[in-house]
Amino acid sequence: MVSVTRAVFGDLPSGAGTVEKFQLQSDLLKVDIISWGCTITALEVKDRQGRASDVVLGFAELEGYLQKQPYFGAVVGRVANRIAKGTFTVDGKEYKLAVNNGPNSLHGGVRGFDKVVWTPQVLSNGVQFSRISPDGEEGYPGELKVWVTYTLDGGELMVNYRAQASQTTPVNLTNHSYFNLAGQEHNMALLNFFTRILEKVEALLAQFYPEGKAILGAPGWLSRLSIWLLTPAQGSPNIYDHEVTIEADAFLPVDETLIPTGEVAPVQGTAFDLRKPVELGKHLQEFRIHGFDHNFCLKGSKDKHFCARVHHAGSGRVLEVYTTQPGVQFYTGNFLDGTLKGKSGAVYPKHSGFCLETQSWPDAVNQQPVEIKPELAPSEDSQGLRSSLNLSDTDLWEIDQVLGMFLIPLCSSGSPSTFLEENHLTGRLLSFPYFLSNNKPKEAFIFLNAFQHEFSGYLLCIQFSAES
Repeated sequence: MVSVTRAVFGDLPSGAGTVEKFQLQSDLLKVDIISWGCTITALEVKDRQGRASDVVLGFAELEGYLQKQPYFGAVVGRVANRIAKGTFTVDGKEYKLAVNNGPNSLHGGVRGFDKVVWTPQVLSNGVQFSRISPDGEEGYPGELKVWVTYTLDGGELMVNYRAQASQTTPVNLTNHSYFNLAGQEHNMALLNFFTRILEKVEALLAQFYPEGKAILGAPGWLSRLSIWLLTPAQGSPNIYDHEVTIEADAFLPVDETLIPTGEVAPVQGTAFDLRKPVELGKHLQEFRIHGFDHNFCLKGSKDKHFCARVHHAGSGRVLEVYTTQPGVQFYTGNFLDGTLKGKSGAVYPKHSGFCLETQSWPDAVNQQPVEIKPELAPSEDSQGLRSSLNLSDTDLWEIDQVLGMFLIPLCSSGSPSTFLEENHLTGRLLSFPYFLSNNKPKEAFIFLNAFQHEFSGYLLCIQFSAES
């Protein structure tokens, strides 16, 4: 049994509208989602003792989400992840996007899907959000209708994305929640009590020992120390004690701006081999890396399949991710710096949360088809990556077995084999993002086995449990 309640979360400045909060609750999970960016603001999960705690980073008030912050809990788009130099070409026309991450465009641009109010509709076991992204928004072509649906079933939270476009445009949607399975207890009274005392102590020290400022550090250091000292009672200041597994045989190496280099590299023998559980802190130390912000290449399937598992031994909490997407971006909060104050007065330093963003491959709109080395190809009876694409006309509607869900354009003859030959694609892996188009005779884009010109499917499913 799932209950759904609706309440006001806050008002936007200058009378720009009201943001609502929707709480979905089952016997195992309680999740809060707001209409601003379809954002998950809280997710309470029980530990092995049956004690519920919030396992996502975020803010208690709307103002926190309106400031500059790293997409806590939000749906990002029109295209998640990075597009190199903020440009791409579709149908022979070059489009220039808003550049907001060094030389690249990140998560839809300056005002992406995370920074707008969505229209909600309450369901029996969840909530559906919708909006229309106008033609030209952040530089993207065509009007795009988007629906994001959250549903709850026991310990399973499912996110479904659907989009429909008026003309060809890239689409890649994901949720950007930061998880810390240690949890965060709501002991505000105790935290505030100690914080107030230590703030006064800090003020006295600064007054009577001004020459000690260089030793004491920046203002607020002692109150921040109190938060750090109280963290064991609230959860964990980092994710080093989390055990991570990702079901991927390959990953995408990146350049200095985090754009994929074009290579699909095997994880075998590298820091990216997470096929067996690794304790994150020890793993980072062993390989001397500063964290992850990389796409892991999943085995393609039109059905939702296992993607990743994270276990926190201290609490017994387990997160499992299932998806129909071809990739997952594993991000370990490398750019968190402790300057933001979140729920219960918590600060979020580097590596205090992790993201598992199921999505299409980064910068796919600009990437050339990538050669897949034979040793990376799975056995013939699997539905994962193939070392070649030798398709007959009758194979058209089974093309989703090659790389999860993607779209392929048809030439005027309607023959996929002719199209592949004309474009020299035989023996290569198609690494294009999702394209959508309007209904153009003999030039339509076909999605999976459907004859509808739209994008639809369960793309993310996360399951929580607590080990006994």
